[in-house]
Amino acid sequence: IDECFKVNSETLKKSKRNRIENPWITNGLINSINYKNFLYEKWKKSKNKRNKMGDSELYDRYKKYRKKLRALITSAKNMFYSKKLSNCKGNSKKTWELINELRGKSISKPKCSFLVNGVLVNHRRIIANEFNRYFASVAHDLNENALKS
Repeated sequence: IDECFKVNSETLKKSKRNRIENPWITNGLINSINYKNFLYEKWKKSKNKRNKMGDSELYDRYKKYRKKLRALITSAKNMFYSKKLSNCKGNSKKTWELINELRGKSISKPKCSFLVNGVLVNHRRIIANEFNRYFASVAHDLNENALKS
């Protein structure tokens, strides 16, 4: 099988870094998250042996910003899914797909691609026909070898 079909593993591998998990996160929210991380690092640097809790004013700023950011992210997520739900209005199939996506039950099928005779093929029917042709030829070759010996 390896000679006839070579799985293109590059299309099957996906890095977690390149994946968009939270489509409701905007560039503004990313900037706010970075600023929150900056505030956290600034507070962490204020810790020392004498002052183990760090600067309380910096910690309060960080805590307030973190709380507001969490509320903003929650509202952005709610707005994103309410818009998606309103777009699915009247279509029960799309509505259930969205509900299953929210529940984490979405099915993502990887695109299979094979090298067939040196050509990269993505079409499922062509791949199935090539598998069929290969296995049919294996049976034919085994029968010929059995008759010769």
